[in-house]
Amino acid sequence: KEKILKKRRSKGAPYIGQALKSLRRLAEYAEERKIPLGIETRYSISEFPALDEIGTLLEEISSPFIGYWHDAGHAQVKENLGLEEHEEYLRRYGSRLIGMHIHDVTLSRDHKAPGQGEFDFKRLEEYLRRDIIKVFEIHPPATAEEIKEGVELIKKLASQHL
Repeated sequence: KEKILKKRRSKGAPYIGQALKSLRRLAEYAEERKIPLGIETRYSISEFPALDEIGTLLEEISSPFIGYWHDAGHAQVKENLGLEEHEEYLRRYGSRLIGMHIHDVTLSRDHKAPGQGEFDFKRLEEYLRRDIIKVFEIHPPATAEEIKEGVELIKKLASQHL
């Protein structure tokens, strides 16, 4: 695990400069149009940006329209694989949180309706604020009933922070 993580960390540095160049241009566009853009938690260990790289990008881009987009399923898969702690993303970047993909997870299989996997959504409760965009990212074979139940579960948790 440590060997893989070390190799991945060494591969991210070349992408930071280009990502910052792109984000600066995107920030101007987003500010003019008042469109928030988020840097999302990635699913795979090989994808950019990794946990620390998100911080580097957010530190360099001070625009209120560039923030952090939390993917609950992706963060939990990484925790399940022993790579990172789910809440570390929120502890570090929760103050810049603009949105969240909400879906459940079983081991490394994500995009399930909330309540259909193993994730405890109470871990997200304080971040389900009114000011963030919430997107249910649910894939088949979820049923309409499972999706409705999942939405109600999240509404109940979020209502305490609205």
